[in-house]
Amino acid sequence: MKKILVRGGMSPFDKYDVSDIILNNRFGTNAGNMVYLYGVYRSIMTGEDVEIDVDRYIIERGHSTEEDIKRINEEYSMYIIPLADAFRDSFINCLNALTRAIRKMTIPVVIVGVGMKIGISDSINDEHPCDQAVKDFVSAVLDHSSMVGVRGEITGSYLKRLGFKEGTQFTPIGCPSLYLHGANLKLKRLTKEINKDSGIIVNASMLSTENINRFLRRILTEYPNATFIPQLVRELREMYLGAIYRKEDTAYPIRTTDEVFTSDKARFFVNVPSWFDYVKDRDLSVGARMHGNIASINCGIPSVLLVKDGRMKELIDYHKLPHATPDVIDDNTTLEEIVGRTNLYSIEDVHEANFRHYVDFLEQNNIDSVFKGYNSPEKTIFDEKISQITWDEPITPILTCDEAERIRRIEEYLDYEEGYIEELKERIRTQNRVLNRYKKYLPGFVTKKFEKLN
Repeated sequence: MKKILVRGGMSPFDKYDVSDIILNNRFGTNAGNMVYLYGVYRSIMTGEDVEIDVDRYIIERGHSTEEDIKRINEEYSMYIIPLADAFRDSFINCLNALTRAIRKMTIPVVIVGVGMKIGISDSINDEHPCDQAVKDFVSAVLDHSSMVGVRGEITGSYLKRLGFKEGTQFTPIGCPSLYLHGANLKLKRLTKEINKDSGIIVNASMLSTENINRFLRRILTEYPNATFIPQLVRELREMYLGAIYRKEDTAYPIRTTDEVFTSDKARFFVNVPSWFDYVKDRDLSVGARMHGNIASINCGIPSVLLVKDGRMKELIDYHKLPHATPDVIDDNTTLEEIVGRTNLYSIEDVHEANFRHYVDFLEQNNIDSVFKGYNSPEKTIFDEKISQITWDEPITPILTCDEAERIRRIEEYLDYEEGYIEELKERIRTQNRVLNRYKKYLPGFVTKKFEKLN
């Protein structure tokens, strides 16, 4: 039996109660993380003799112990790290924690996709607070693998500035989630123009400009069969429990009483199979969420991405994804206009070549995959296992539920919250015991600054 450890919060086979997902942040803030982990799992599950586990984010959150690292070295043959926009200032502590752990590992460690968080007009030549953490992290990984896979040109240029070499130390591979079905990517052709009867999937981001959010709001208002699919764990909490999400004065749906929610035009997905099943019969996906649109693309649904930052732009450029920029959208722009001037199928022109390069990258790092020899199997062991599970339906807004369901949700959450608080208390007690030992046996070792941080 070969065991592989993969960075991730939830295995694609996991099922958790919604309250558990909310309190423990199971999918890592954004449900889109489930989509690319799904793609990685499907590609490396080559047979019944392969067991794949997720690390539950314990390494980057600083919760792994020396015993954990020892066990990883003994039990696993490889540690695979799929990342999104991990090269960012807010992720420095996580990068440092990963670096410390990787330096103690004796098994291969491979980054399968990573990006830099950067604005569209920002320069990669500027110094960033995360520079040293990124340099240390990438160097540690390269001590355990042949090459790092980055999302695209922007991240590649950033690593060049830090002193790494393209072609020998890193290579652009795009996003693994778009290789879910290998070279088999064929989008459904629109048999008629988009109209008021069309099934539209809408995804959005608070980071988008307000003209984009107003545009998406108009789609949700004007198209009876449009559905909003939020992705953040805070939005899940809002839909599930009615908790207030964010700020005022925005076209983005943020309140439980918003018409998008009260008219039952929103769905939140806590697993990928039900997500795919929901979008597969729609006509179009549009919005500012990369993996929200990739979920639709993987089901053959044409998509238009609305660019909000550099991390989206580099994937759009690499995969030739259909898109529109904020400057071409105003308060009079219609969805029909955007679709009419967009090549919805441009990704098909480069997909096979990108896929082959991805397979080459996996093989350079000695990662066995179902794509060996550039094969694109329609059915895999992974698919069989997924099909044997009964998946939870999407989450509906709480105000559209009957009273019994509302009560059930609140009671479930309160039960989980009680256990969650007790777990936090125990962590604090354990931490204090350790600190007290240091104070007793190594006076002066624990500084006031350290105590304040902890």
